[in-house]
Amino acid sequence: MIVPPARSAITLVPGERFFLKEVTLDPAVGVAMQVELALEESSPFPLAQLYHGFVVSPDRQRALGFAAYRRRFVEEEMAEWSGAAAVLPEFLGLIGPPPDRPLIVVQVDAAGLNGVAWDGRASLPIAIMSRSLPGLAESHVVEMVAELRQRAGAGEIEVRHLDGPVGVGTDAAGGAVFRIAGEQTALFPAAALSDADVRDKSFLDEKRRDSRRRRGWAWVLTGVGVLWLVALGLELALGGLGLWNQRRQSLVTKQAAAVRRIETAQTLATRIEDLGVRQERPLEWLLLVSSMRPRSIQFTRVVSNNDRTLAIDAQTAEAAAVGAYELALRHRDEIAQVEMRDIRSREGLTSFVLFLKFKPGSPPVGEGRL
Repeated sequence: MIVPPARSAITLVPGERFFLKEVTLDPAVGVAMQVELALEESSPFPLAQLYHGFVVSPDRQRALGFAAYRRRFVEEEMAEWSGAAAVLPEFLGLIGPPPDRPLIVVQVDAAGLNGVAWDGRASLPIAIMSRSLPGLAESHVVEMVAELRQRAGAGEIEVRHLDGPVGVGTDAAGGAVFRIAGEQTALFPAAALSDADVRDKSFLDEKRRDSRRRRGWAWVLTGVGVLWLVALGLELALGGLGLWNQRRQSLVTKQAAAVRRIETAQTLATRIEDLGVRQERPLEWLLLVSSMRPRSIQFTRVVSNNDRTLAIDAQTAEAAAVGAYELALRHRDEIAQVEMRDIRSREGLTSFVLFLKFKPGSPPVGEGRL
């Protein structure tokens, strides 16, 4: 008999770390593609540097995307993510069935506030707010209600208060059930839960492949078990119990070796991918060289390639600052190569291209200005 593993818990993260983007959907294009494009256009960072997800309205006319810069989460906070059934923003606990009237819902607990505003017509909230306030006071609740009312563009509107933390569990089908103070406030089926999960999408794809592989192995083992019973009956009937036992042990040994090879290959592939992703740190490199530049030098364009290089177009009204800046950069241990290219002077301005190549395995440290 195959016993399925216990279902993992869902992890909630503070909603204030996310920015939101509402998207009107084109039915001819995939929802995920439309939401990801809208989020990337609204963010100063590329999509690869964001944790993001989305929910779709019941009529599938609109979607609500949400994203957060990855560096807003620390390693200790993400330690339990890999084993979680899903990682979701807390404010999803307030996005339940749309009400049939204008309504503001505010959830209050010791850690902070979450609030949504409905206009009674749209299938998604018209405003969502989240704030972490360790020193929560009644004035904070009043302020959030006033701001939600302003965003909703309504004067008098019903306000509903929910006291207590947002709780979440899973139902028998794998969906997420949100509760506040024992009351169910939102329900997301398993398919919607996958879209709303904010973890790295390549990680989620690999997790789904692992799940399919585990189900495949379960079917294989179930089939083997059935054959096992048939073989046992035949061997007992023929008096060949010893021969049957030999075959069973050989089968188990072969399967164990195959499983070990698969696990080794998977671990190696994951490690190689992780090393490849962590090698490039263009934002930290830019922060380093920007912190060292004289104030007279202005960056006008920055290009980063996948070869640990930066090419920066810059200009200055003080020509002497170019040489001083180059000399300062050459003394940095993290930088393998410094070149000043295409230096030109015109109408009191000196323009140039700063080419930098950084050493592998030596990410820059410190803070600066962009």
